[in-house]
Amino acid sequence: MIKFKVPNYYIALGDSITAGYGVGSRNFAFIYYSYLRAFNPNLSYINHGINGLTTGGLANLLLTNENLKNMVRQAEFITITIGSNDLLRFAVAILQGKRVNSFDALSNMEKNLELMGSQIRQLNPRALVKVGTIYNPLPTGPYYHYTVPAQRLIIQTNKTIIHWAKRYQFISVPLEKAFQGREKLLLASDHLHPNLIGHQIIATEFARH
Repeated sequence: MIKFKVPNYYIALGDSITAGYGVGSRNFAFIYYSYLRAFNPNLSYINHGINGLTTGGLANLLLTNENLKNMVRQAEFITITIGSNDLLRFAVAILQGKRVNSFDALSNMEKNLELMGSQIRQLNPRALVKVGTIYNPLPTGPYYHYTVPAQRLIIQTNKTIIHWAKRYQFISVPLEKAFQGREKLLLASDHLHPNLIGHQIIATEFARH
């Protein structure tokens, strides 16, 4: 059920989940757009997802990319998936034997999120913004033995995302709950990205919240 006035302009921002890594145009944002378009055939949609994008990368784009800034100014509805690549870089550093402080990693992410939130609201105070939380892909993959420490970090990260969303009057979408215990069904063969069913579930969660 539509819980808000159907927008005329929807922009999807974020990382490979938004970009649709592995599923192309059949990503959750397009599925969501198709659903909304049934209520507004004139709805405009732009997917600005970028594979590998981090919170720092998106914050920088929102500060420096004039084309993207104009899109955000015009958008009535924005979805965001971000943060997974920050955690992935942190995980890779640990696997490489580097000394990395999780507090520093989360602190840096929080600063980037604050920049993003501030810039989005400066550009567009009225847009409805929905932000997905981060799911844990490890339980059924080759690094399943890191599931518990990864889950602790993801819980802290999602607390940061939820707090940030409230601060800027965004809506947080609890994707981790939708994926928990269903990783084998919802993830692709790389054990990281959503498959087609996973993207359908993500679209449903964004529509529900």
